Amino acid sequence: MKLWSGQFPTEPARIYYVTYEFQNGARIELEVPDNMYGLVVEGDRGELTYQGTRFKGFKRAAGNVGR
Repeated sequence: MKLWSGQFPTEPARIYYVTYEFQNGARIELEVPDNMYGLVVEGDRGELTYQGTRFKGFKRAAGNVGR
């Protein structure tokens, strides 16, 4: 048996996902950090960086917020 000590969060962890759609219509759903989830708007266009199923970044194209 292993015993772990330390402080545990009182609320369950939240996991955020965003679905990205490519120009060819293909889609991918990736887990994103909470600080990124609050910044994306449906219809955003930009450059997605990911590796396999791991989100690495999203750079929104200028002038394309939520279109």
